[in-house]
Amino acid sequence: MFAPRGIAISHDGSTAYVAESAKNSVSVIDLATNEIVRHISVGAGPSNVALTSDGRIVSSNSNGDTVSIVSDSDVLELPSAGSPWSIAVSPETNRIYVTELDANKVSVIADLTLISQPESIVVSAGQNVTSAAPSITGAPSGSLLAFSANALPSGLSIDTATGVISGVAEIAQVATTYDITATYAGQQIPGTHRVTIEITPGLATSSQDIIGEAGEEITSQALSPLGFPEDNSTVFSAEGLPSWLSLDAQTGVISGTSDVARARSEYKITATNGNITASATVPITVTSDAAPVLSLSASTVKQGEELTVTISDAPVGAIFDISLHSDPVTLGTMTIDENARASADFTIPAAAASGVHTIVATYGDYTLTQEITVVGSQTAPEEGNTTTTTSPDENRAETGINLPVIAAIAVAACALAVGAILVNRSRKQS
Repeated sequence: MFAPRGIAISHDGSTAYVAESAKNSVSVIDLATNEIVRHISVGAGPSNVALTSDGRIVSSNSNGDTVSIVSDSDVLELPSAGSPWSIAVSPETNRIYVTELDANKVSVIADLTLISQPESIVVSAGQNVTSAAPSITGAPSGSLLAFSANALPSGLSIDTATGVISGVAEIAQVATTYDITATYAGQQIPGTHRVTIEITPGLATSSQDIIGEAGEEITSQALSPLGFPEDNSTVFSAEGLPSWLSLDAQTGVISGTSDVARARSEYKITATNGNITASATVPITVTSDAAPVLSLSASTVKQGEELTVTISDAPVGAIFDISLHSDPVTLGTMTIDENARASADFTIPAAAASGVHTIVATYGDYTLTQEITVVGSQTAPEEGNTTTTTSPDENRAETGINLPVIAAIAVAACALAVGAILVNRSRKQS
């Protein structure tokens, strides 16, 4: 043993720790055998040694102006103001108190530990990532503190001053754990902060909402896979694409020409590269200058009977709501087929008032109307298809009373009364 100075005994009395100034180490002695079982390298010229409540070794290194904290195989060496000498450790807080000869003071040194706080981050490729800042007991700061991490995902980096991981996630990956460590004055701080990062793939559509004209070609923009390897092996596929549209499997571009108008439809596009997949939807609408036409199978219908409603030249896939006005009564819906047409039978309510009503078909900005006369169930309806319209003054439900017939009966009654009076006078005169 060379130039032994300070000594400390373990809490259980089984081990002695001796500061060997000439060897820049602390010797560990088994008190049962009085043999040195280990030498621990510390700073230059250790003068005294002490133990924390959890068994860590603290040495004051007067020649090196440092204080060493030994935990298992880790040695944290902290700077001192000048020639540290005597050491005392609080059993409750593990704060280290050191007399510093050259500085003429007693310094308080915190027991530094990087707190393990598992953190999980899940983001889509192309999104920003910001992790939480690691915590260290004793709260050291300044240029002496530095953080590092093992190889981070592409696009991400660690702020060495704060330990925060940030950046834009570039490549998709499964959940992977990264260890953040810290040093103080170049010495490793015990503990590890672990961050698990999962990056999911994405598919950028450039916010496409394609609106084209019937009879003209429609072409979407190329899709941008996010988080995919840049090896030109990504392929695209589509679900439910109609026959008038086609997909470029290399670019994800959709193109085609529709001869008729079509309601807004969303088509799912999927990008695949090995086991990485991502999907997005591309909405397409086709418009036309042709206005939809509403027609009825008859101009008159009985209460409780069926009426055939037909819509033509309408956007394919559009769903029209059909109702009976003046007092709105919902009759049902009609879906326009690939021929830009739909036809369906609807039952006129038995309680509908006799008179003129309106069949109304609505979809989006479209409102189609046709008048229909409803008669009592005992009146024969007028047959024949109609697409005519009437003025707003005629768009009303009638009472069912025939005013011209009543007027004729009244006139005839008056004539009979007058005739009877004349005959009676003639008889009196004779």
